[in-house]
Amino acid sequence: MTTEYIMSEKFNQETECLNRLFSRQIRSAAYNDSMNIEFMKGMPFYMTNIVDNYCYDCCYIIGLNQYLTRWRVYINNTSDLIDCIYDMRHKISQCKKILTNRFELIGDEPHWHLCGCSNLNRGMDENAEYENHLRLKLVDEKFEEVYKERMSWRTNYYKYLYELDQHLRYFHVIPHKNYRDNILFELMSATNIDCVNKILEYL
Repeated sequence: MTTEYIMSEKFNQETECLNRLFSRQIRSAAYNDSMNIEFMKGMPFYMTNIVDNYCYDCCYIIGLNQYLTRWRVYINNTSDLIDCIYDMRHKISQCKKILTNRFELIGDEPHWHLCGCSNLNRGMDENAEYENHLRLKLVDEKFEEVYKERMSWRTNYYKYLYELDQHLRYFHVIPHKNYRDNILFELMSATNIDCVNKILEYL
């Protein structure tokens, strides 16, 4: 088997797993153990780790970010995956809508909600403590400072929004291989042989 074939098979497998995350099967998989095993089948570790530890929204967002970190260059440089870019843009758009819904006000301060789904008990305790602090209308800068430090373990949606935007920017700024090849052909057709040779040396 060639490296190209192995890469293609690995990409197809992970893409199918990503589509499972986005297909709402994640909800039905929670109903019983056999459905959960089937849902997890063939998933790479980074995806199973996400499914085991995060809520639905975080699964979509973190999963897509990690998937694109691994595969966006491959997608952009593989001729028959040009349509995949449109699917990735759609998934990014879905995730950004989720993130928009997580923007909220804490007191008078706007911020991106820091999800505590990876440790629900700790998250609920912290939320209750902060809500009590707001209800009593206590002004305590030290409490605010310590509380923000304690919350650093939570899923930071602002960070993931930034990563999604970076992936989106990559697809906008770096043309797909098919477009690059077409541009190169047109450029070489309209350029003298010496310039063509220089272009090929650079590439």
